[in-house]
Amino acid sequence: MATVTGSVSRGRACVLAAAALTGGILVLTPAWSGQAAQTTVSPYPSASAGTNGRVSAVISTGGRVFLGGSFTTVSRQPRGHVAAVSTTSGAVTSWRVDTNGPVHALTTDGKTLYLGGSFSSVAGHARANLAAVRVSDGALLPWNPGTNRSVLALTTRSGRIFVGGQFGTIAGRSVRFFAVLGTSGGVIAAPGLNAKVESMRLSSDGSTLYIGGMFTTIAGSSHPHLAALSTSTAQPRTWRPTLGCGVDGVAVSGSNVYAACRGDQSSGDRVVAFSTSSASPRWIGQADGDVQAIGVVGGNVYVGGHFQRLKGVSRAHAAALDSSGRLLGWAPRFNSSLGIWSMRAVAGYLWVGGDFTTVNGASHPHLTRFALT
Repeated sequence: MATVTGSVSRGRACVLAAAALTGGILVLTPAWSGQAAQTTVSPYPSASAGTNGRVSAVISTGGRVFLGGSFTTVSRQPRGHVAAVSTTSGAVTSWRVDTNGPVHALTTDGKTLYLGGSFSSVAGHARANLAAVRVSDGALLPWNPGTNRSVLALTTRSGRIFVGGQFGTIAGRSVRFFAVLGTSGGVIAAPGLNAKVESMRLSSDGSTLYIGGMFTTIAGSSHPHLAALSTSTAQPRTWRPTLGCGVDGVAVSGSNVYAACRGDQSSGDRVVAFSTSSASPRWIGQADGDVQAIGVVGGNVYVGGHFQRLKGVSRAHAAALDSSGRLLGWAPRFNSSLGIWSMRAVAGYLWVGGDFTTVNGASHPHLTRFALT
């Protein structure tokens, strides 16, 4: 499984292929069915736990939804920057492991939950920005590579943990901004980047890892802000899009790669769709503020950030577009200046985390979810 700050994944067994918008509800139809069986994404939030600070990462495994962020309480119960909530009720569970600083990224193989962030201890034991805990009960595990600066993105596949961030050393080695680690904590590969990695997403077959951030070179070759790496060698593939804005979020669906960008209103603040084969841009959705979270549900692209307009249309930090870049009518209203930092569709809901405290005028502090029915 994989997590990145700000990505949307589908936690159901079905593959969704067709979509239409009716009365503000996104309608998704399973690919194998010509019948009327449909899934809808509500524009109205459902009840869930709230936190006292930003939610930066959301992932689900083992019947729970795990949160990472800068919070210290969840529904007024002490939880140090990581917590688990019920997939059904949305309420905080008894599962607990505390860090002494923010958790920016989560990933899991189903048994182990890996934490990345800006912390120096977990459950009272020294851990420098990276840690592993048991999914079942939160017990801290021996895995302890450590970095000298923040970890911002994590993904795992086939016993490898892909780590991105601001660091210059990891597991005692001089490695800049990106590394592949083993389950023992040692460095397997490190291609060498010139600036930080902030997001990553695996291809559907797991053979390619798409990474985004502020970097412009990998292994000495030009790869501005977005690149595709082989998961077996960690070397960059020939796919090389041209992008002039820092990438906060990456999503992959079918033959498209989507990037959530920040910068200024002329060169950044946009969502961009690229072809996975030619790396050519397919469309651009211009925003008036940073696009920070992105993902795909049923072929439609969900984005969140601190924008107030997307493609010239009013959207209060959240929006949806179809695969051709057409703006859809899904438009819940989030408050706060920085808005949304994470989005993930799991366990029958689209979960959204960030700096907001209200949605559609009602109290939803830093976390909310939208029903898929």
